[in-house]
Amino acid sequence: MFTGNKKLDDETLDGILDQLNKDLQNKNVAHDVAVQICNNMRISLLNKYTDSYTTAYNFVRKSLYEIIRNILSFEKNIDIINDGIDIRQRNEKNMNNFNPLVIVFCGVNGVGKSTNMAKIAYRFKMKAKLSVMIAACDTFRAGAIEQVKKHAKVLDIKVFDKG
Repeated sequence: MFTGNKKLDDETLDGILDQLNKDLQNKNVAHDVAVQICNNMRISLLNKYTDSYTTAYNFVRKSLYEIIRNILSFEKNIDIINDGIDIRQRNEKNMNNFNPLVIVFCGVNGVGKSTNMAKIAYRFKMKAKLSVMIAACDTFRAGAIEQVKKHAKVLDIKVFDKG
């Protein structure tokens, strides 16, 4: 049912945010984090009006999307290849104070961490001519370390996988 221009009150938000809380937790968002997100959304959405031809539920979901996008957006462009080159140049100038560039890939299963890690390692090695090492640290999925080793073998990159 499309409502449009509906004022969001506590009664309307209760059911929607309860469902959103369940949806977030079903997508592996921690309980406390899901509750905090829903509480913050209640504060920001209370007494607002939905868009035309939009259900209250879809309006709340769209608002969640905007909130997450704003959290994950950067105010400046990030170029990790140039950051790696800059760190290498600083290390070459001051060999007594070596600082590696460390990048951590984390996320839920199946989002492409290993594949993206291999792509970035390739760019560091081939385009920036940087020395690369991968630490295979997945303790959850049985084949994850083997997957990382296969990527590293193809790219001729060292792997640390000692538990």
